[in-house]
Amino acid sequence: MKRTILSAVIALCAVIIFIPAPSGAMSLGVGATTWYAWWQPAWAEGESTGVGPGSFDWEIDPSIMAGPIISLGVTDSITLSSVLVFGKYEASTSIPAALETWSRDVTKYEIDTTLAWRVMPMVSLFAGLKFLGYRYDETHETTMGTYNGESNFDGYGPGIGGSVTLPVTGNLFASLSASFIYLINNYENKPPVGGSYSSDVTGYGGNASLSLMYLFPGYNTVISAGLRYQAIKFSQDEVIGGQFNYDGNRDHFYGVTVSAIYTFNL
Repeated sequence: MKRTILSAVIALCAVIIFIPAPSGAMSLGVGATTWYAWWQPAWAEGESTGVGPGSFDWEIDPSIMAGPIISLGVTDSITLSSVLVFGKYEASTSIPAALETWSRDVTKYEIDTTLAWRVMPMVSLFAGLKFLGYRYDETHETTMGTYNGESNFDGYGPGIGGSVTLPVTGNLFASLSASFIYLINNYENKPPVGGSYSSDVTGYGGNASLSLMYLFPGYNTVISAGLRYQAIKFSQDEVIGGQFNYDGNRDHFYGVTVSAIYTFNL
């Protein structure tokens, strides 16, 4: 019901409104973005990861997040944009002495819808709504058998931020952007040991991105590449023993992004 990606939009809004359009004309931009990202979820380490007593660190390989971009240039300085990315991650942990292993197949997604306003030729402010979340299927293998469980984590909330775009040379530009986000989340868990658990979780954090953008004027196309980092700290009022405790834990998400946008006048 909820999910997202705000920092791609941060840089992309700067990219989109940078493409020239005739005065008073509306424009439509379409494109795609990819993100090779490392992810350290809030359950990646700690003493209450939902797999048993003690401390377990999950090994999570980096993966590719990808999806479409769409933008509407309402005026020369106001742009409404939406970006969706999703991807799959694999996580695993074990207790070799007890011959027990856990694995999680995770589907992760983020959506950002953002309204950007170019207040000066190289400076933009934006605000929007972010949705993010993930789902995973968990397998617990023991000497007594194999057990399966699942978990959902969904969140949504507002975000605000700004970006600065500076010329480097010719049609090459650099963009630096940052934002703050606040999230309302719901966590549902059906562990392999049986039973179910649901809890409300709040989170706050931010995004930061640094991009290089190249404008192809004759094709109304911008290609950008850069770095993005997102961090969220969670707060959980109700914690039940034996279930994962999000309270005070952080989610880190970072990597390399590549995007392309083609814009045409309506």
